[in-house]
Amino acid sequence: MNPSSLPKVRKAIADLVSVSALEMVTNLVEAANTGQVAPAKYLFEIAGLFPAAPEPVEKPEDSLANILLKQMGLPIEPVSGDEDSTFPCIADHTGARGSF
Repeated sequence: MNPSSLPKVRKAIADLVSVSALEMVTNLVEAANTGQVAPAKYLFEIAGLFPAAPEPVEKPEDSLANILLKQMGLPIEPVSGDEDSTFPCIADHTGARGSF
């Protein structure tokens, strides 16, 4: 088969399938109703029934973690910095700054 003829072949196949699509789906439904699992699974997949759509993820701003971070006045986004950054040392009651 010549690669340049592939678009014509695809078009011919698409036309053939589209003419018979309703009858094919009807036959698949009938087969699924007799207990055949593969046709049932295929129909569920093309109908968008299987696999189940993922549950909507709650917005990050609505998560418990983000609500608590906001109430504590802490940044929601991770703080980026190099390892030599200086942060207040919690254990040091003198207020001196220490490095982690």
